[in-house]
Amino acid sequence: MQVITLCGSTKFKAQFREAEASLTLSGHIVLSVGFFEQSDGIEITE
Repeated sequence: MQVITLCGSTKFKAQFREAEASLTLSGHIVLSVGFFEQSDGIEITE
């Protein structure tokens, strides 16, 4: 078992979810993005 951190652009939500599932089912602990503002079309303003 390893602790694996996924990082990258939030426009790749499907790929993040696929990698998370695969790695988790392989017995790893996965740290990943929890908010996909780009792929979900959420505009962040101050």
